[in-house]
Amino acid sequence: METDAETLAGIVAGLCGGVAPAVLAVGAHGCDTGEQCLRFQALLASRTGGAVQVVNDAELMVPAAGYIDGIGVVSGTGSIAVARTADGKMLAAGGWGWILGDEGSAPALVREAAKAIRHSLDRGQDGDPLIAGLMRELGTDDQTKLGILLNETRGAAVWGRYANAVFDAAIAGSALAIRIISEGGAGLAALVELLIERGANPALVVAGGGVISE
Repeated sequence: METDAETLAGIVAGLCGGVAPAVLAVGAHGCDTGEQCLRFQALLASRTGGAVQVVNDAELMVPAAGYIDGIGVVSGTGSIAVARTADGKMLAAGGWGWILGDEGSAPALVREAAKAIRHSLDRGQDGDPLIAGLMRELGTDDQTKLGILLNETRGAAVWGRYANAVFDAAIAGSALAIRIISEGGAGLAALVELLIERGANPALVVAGGGVISE
């Protein structure tokens, strides 16, 4: 975290021409608890000299949409839902990474697509458009190479780039892709429900990120 603070402070100094900013607001990916936000905030303040407020980057979704209070949901390379209680306590659900969760994120959609394809092929069913679509993205027509190629290109950002194949397959009528996208959306909705149960304002949800915008 110290290295990140040093790097960001250097970027800010460059943008400000060496003049210390009076106020700095930061949406920080990876600051998933109030304590982490406060720690990063203190590290930045000691390096920039001005007033600093750090929140999770997903918290920026609500004010960016022109609202004051609500639940922010990001679905891109990862997924997370973040909000504040009436007394300002930070709430977060999700954000566990694409291996454990990140439901509805781009790499999670690809992960679930690969699992669905595996089950279909084990049943001798290879006609769903998702199968050919993902194979095409991976640059192979050998169905047995699915696991090998995905393991060779492991990483959330890399897997996430294959997510377009899932959406393209859904447009082409793939039952597998339609189910995967629906389940991913339900996973994001479940994160929102968890925050509401913990005291988040249920009146507004703002969603964004690569999966939503693209």
